[in-house]
Amino acid sequence: MMYPQSPIISTVMYSDYNFEGYPIGTNVIIAVLAYSGFDMEDAIVLNKASLERGLFTDIEWKTVYYDFNELEKECESKVTKVEEAFHSEAKTQIEFKRNPADPHIEHLLDNDGLPHVGLIVRNGDVVLSVHSTKTGIWIYKKYEGKKAARVESVKFLGVSPDSLAGGRKLPAESKKVAITYCMKRVPEVGDKFSNWHGQKGVCGTLLPSEDLPFSASGIVPDIIFNPHSVASRMTIGMLLEIMAAKAALLKGEKYDVEPFKYSNGNMSAADICGKKLKEVGYDFYGEETFYSGTSGEELEATVFCGSAYYLKFCHVVEEKYQVCSVGEVDPKTQQPVNRGKSGAVRFGEMERDTILSHGAVKLTMDRLLHNSDKYTAYICLGCHTMLYPVLQHVEENLQDNLKENKTCNVCRKSKVHKICIPYVLVYLIAELSVMGIKVKFCTEDNCSNIIP
Repeated sequence: MMYPQSPIISTVMYSDYNFEGYPIGTNVIIAVLAYSGFDMEDAIVLNKASLERGLFTDIEWKTVYYDFNELEKECESKVTKVEEAFHSEAKTQIEFKRNPADPHIEHLLDNDGLPHVGLIVRNGDVVLSVHSTKTGIWIYKKYEGKKAARVESVKFLGVSPDSLAGGRKLPAESKKVAITYCMKRVPEVGDKFSNWHGQKGVCGTLLPSEDLPFSASGIVPDIIFNPHSVASRMTIGMLLEIMAAKAALLKGEKYDVEPFKYSNGNMSAADICGKKLKEVGYDFYGEETFYSGTSGEELEATVFCGSAYYLKFCHVVEEKYQVCSVGEVDPKTQQPVNRGKSGAVRFGEMERDTILSHGAVKLTMDRLLHNSDKYTAYICLGCHTMLYPVLQHVEENLQDNLKENKTCNVCRKSKVHKICIPYVLVYLIAELSVMGIKVKFCTEDNCSNIIP
């Protein structure tokens, strides 16, 4: 995080372990209010002006490794059979070198084929150039990040400084080259945030400061938090933190909020915080009068507001979302594989229920059938089964024209019915047939013959 802050309220152990010297979050002004409809359930609304001032902005360092053995294999894989016959006795060796015949990479790479430190690279820019001394083939490696990044460092791993002196050919003990990128990440819709009490939620929308409600003293909150999520996650401690932090800010003090410290039987922690707020002229329960940012009218109800310590999760939407039109499928079920196997994000039962609740039936059919395991099958109208009808190509008049003849292998009838079903149903019927269970299909043509 670029601008971390120490919490306003903490415990004695937090200070004893010197956690204040390593802050991981920031103090924000929060208003507990249902506003704009984008903060349903656990979602929150962020002040766009606060983000532009650097709130929750962080820096990510990412290192990409290139193995020398893999680079050599890639050079060998591009060698044709004719070139292999001429260079069969030569040993493949690579050298890091910029291709002088390619003017497009001159501003990206140095003479050693590596990027300049401090260079701003974007998706598709060349960051590595390798030359094969055996075949003369050039291999390029490109930056694959979605956002622009700055080259922080370039290191050879497993190479001593003396071995690189006098030439660019690398010794046998060389292992990898590591390129570290530095990226600035600004919060956006879909990023996840949380406070100390586990009240996590994603950003529902970013609203301009002039559209957000403001207090009578002119304070615009950084975060608008839906009060309905307190009941679902039972984070009552968050409400106490907001009251205690607000009192600490107004009195210019720092409070120790160790658990059960204020439970003396006479006054609760909420009563003590309310008493301190009352001393500085604020409401006992921390509520204030707010005005609408769009109309300027006073809101009918008072709003509970204060300060809270918020943290940004490493789960950002930029690294989570993905679009996949084609990809690998499971050979057994013919369905797309999951994300762990370089597939797509799973569209499960909960996602299906969400789509159905919106009435988008066609979208459900598209996701679960047409873009999944759509399969065309034939139902025999004689024995009402699906496994036995087959397609036979019959030649007519000894010509190349082939005619599809659909015949059932059991009852030898050619009257079949064409249906479109998920392939996983075919897999289920095959498993049931192994257990001696026969599945019959009821169509419009043979329904009266099956159902008594």
